[in-house]
Amino acid sequence: SAEAHRQLSDRLPATADFQIADTKLFAEALEARLRDYVEGPEIPERLGERVEKALREQSLRAWSLIRGCSERCPLCGSKCDLVGE
Repeated sequence: SAEAHRQLSDRLPATADFQIADTKLFAEALEARLRDYVEGPEIPERLGERVEKALREQSLRAWSLIRGCSERCPLCGSKCDLVGE
């Protein structure tokens, strides 16, 4: 959470250059933490939001090209047949 992150940042020095006593234990703990993060709901949720937003924007752009120009001829009133904006 944001509060936990703030507390950690207050307690840790600006340059965290700690010695690792047991590299195997460190690697296992890091791997477990990364696995929890990757398998957790945060990444799929964020990815889903990005995909939905990109699809909405793409759909709007595509429809603006399909729809064509919305202007009409001032003389005869026929719809403009130019594709795009």
